[in-house]
Amino acid sequence: FPVTILPGTTTGLNRQPTFGRIIGCPVKQAKDHEELAILLTQLAQRKLILIDTAGMSQRDVRLAEKLSALMQNTRVKIKSYLVLSATSQARVMQETVDHFKRISLAGCIFTKLDECLSLGEIINVAIQNALTVSYLTNGQRVREDIDVADAKLMVQQAEELRVSQGSSSHQWYQDVAGRMDGTYA
Repeated sequence: FPVTILPGTTTGLNRQPTFGRIIGCPVKQAKDHEELAILLTQLAQRKLILIDTAGMSQRDVRLAEKLSALMQNTRVKIKSYLVLSATSQARVMQETVDHFKRISLAGCIFTKLDECLSLGEIINVAIQNALTVSYLTNGQRVREDIDVADAKLMVQQAEELRVSQGSSSHQWYQDVAGRMDGTYA
């Protein structure tokens, strides 16, 4: 069983039992990075340990610094995945990636694909930052709605969304060009 470690925040305390029960794993709580390092050492034999930074803003520079220090100072091999919402603005996603560049990222996880109108932004952010897209979530059901990312399927879904939105990749250019010469399509 994986172990989920939640930092000591009010939201983390309230969701601990529920989240652990949903994914079927025990939950431990670390109040600070020293306690987290101790827990990681104690749980080193586990196959998978999930660490949730609930309640911490991606704009909090201290978060990236603490995670970087933890990864350097622990004997446990940590694979970090950056979780980004597919409904976020491209600039917000880019800012988040920039904040966590100092951490060696194993990949990223895009969430809320079921809520977005386009996948172009997430594909662009991943390509521009050479981020491996590892997992995608597409719904509210924790176990059922997370999938291993598949590049071919992502591009297919992006095209399906584009078509369903009724937009053409050249529509904007055609409209602007038509207005410039006085004709309209």
